[in-house]
Amino acid sequence: MPWNPAVLFTAFKAAGMLKQAQLKPDSATPVDFSVDFRSPEQLLLGDQQQSVEYLIEYQTADVPRIRKGDPILIDGTAYRARAHATTVGDGTYSQCQLET
Repeated sequence: MPWNPAVLFTAFKAAGMLKQAQLKPDSATPVDFSVDFRSPEQLLLGDQQQSVEYLIEYQTADVPRIRKGDPILIDGTAYRARAHATTVGDGTYSQCQLET
């Protein structure tokens, strides 16, 4: 029996490790999906300033395409795709950088 990577996301969701998101493209029906939401801080300008880089990882099958500028709502906070989403590894998962 082949390995199904979707099993991981199901387990992560059951454990409360994922957040609910909604892709709200201008011309299509909103799509609800689960994401691994990350917001690591980075030090810039010789450690004088902090910046936050927002990133989501999700199952590509749930949302096959996220384009730059697409609005995404995560736990009531509005974000926009900073760039087109990119697939990771074999394409089971995708990542997308976000901005507020």
